[in-house]
Amino acid sequence: MPLRLPPDKSADKIRIAFDLSILMAPDKYAPMVEIRLHGERRRCVMPDSVCRTLAALWQLMRLEHGIMYGGGVILGVFLAASSDSSFLSSITIIFGVLTALLLQAGTFALNDYCDSEVDILNRRTDRPIVRGDLSRRAALIVSLVATSLGIACAFFLPTPAFSFAIALATAALAYDIKLKEICIAGNAYIAFTMASPFIFGGLIVGRLNSTTLMIAAIAFTTGFGREVMKDIGDIRGDLIRNVRSIAITRGIGTALKTAIAFFIVSIALSILPFVLQDVYFMNFYYIAIIFVADIMLMHVCLRLYRIYRTVTECENREGSNERMMNGVMSDMISGRDVVRSEMEACRRETLIALAVGMFAFMFPVWMV
Repeated sequence: MPLRLPPDKSADKIRIAFDLSILMAPDKYAPMVEIRLHGERRRCVMPDSVCRTLAALWQLMRLEHGIMYGGGVILGVFLAASSDSSFLSSITIIFGVLTALLLQAGTFALNDYCDSEVDILNRRTDRPIVRGDLSRRAALIVSLVATSLGIACAFFLPTPAFSFAIALATAALAYDIKLKEICIAGNAYIAFTMASPFIFGGLIVGRLNSTTLMIAAIAFTTGFGREVMKDIGDIRGDLIRNVRSIAITRGIGTALKTAIAFFIVSIALSILPFVLQDVYFMNFYYIAIIFVADIMLMHVCLRLYRIYRTVTECENREGSNERMMNGVMSDMISGRDVVRSEMEACRRETLIALAVGMFAFMFPVWMV
């Protein structure tokens, strides 16, 4: 419905009440405009086209990831700055958060631009270009603008942090164009980007400590496992683009085992700060919250193991990994709704686990 505002311009207050549910289901939810006029509240719904565009832009830039990246930068700064509270109030930290958020937004937008045809083959209806909500040209413009603004924000940071941001932006371009086609290299790059906010925060302050590097290692192992797992669900389109993922070069069973192994390593590493690191040493706030994230990762491992057993049964029947790549396993993983929904559920659960893990690391720092 069209957006209608009261003709009286003396409104006491205009407030946008944005329901984040629209980002996942734009057809069901819409943001409201609330106008308070002389104590009387009036509400109206934004036009459907505006709702859909806002949702598409959020999904294109994966801003939920950007918020987590920004939180990682803040945590890295806090851990590196330690008791230097004067630095924590500096405008520099704001530029650091904006740099991380904008660079990741530009990277994701460019990824959707480059992978639009593959995403169509993989039936990635969570991608706005695939749904037709945004054009490829719009995605490219968003990528260029976000990346440029991110580099501009990085210009106001110390030289080590600025150089790190430029290196990440260059690596992102290489990844979207070619690096993702190289076995393991693409997975390692994405995993490093998940660890980079903590390192970036330390570079803003000018020093890295063991706690920051430990958190970065946990983020890297979780991110690597998640990327290997995601490649399994994208195998149909990756075959067309000639992406040399572990699932394609070594088999889906090996990819599942690799993802499970990295998740287990991440869970083991998450215990170490509780017994080794200063701020988290015997901190029961930390161990209670990280336990929730670890339980979620263990649940994902169990789900992947069930899929692995199915894969093993198919391998025994077919007797050839090459034949599976030519159709049998491709159909099972990419075509059957049950398996596809299971992989999508694992993607969402690992993202939530990462968010919970981030909170586990941030909460004890806030309590100090």
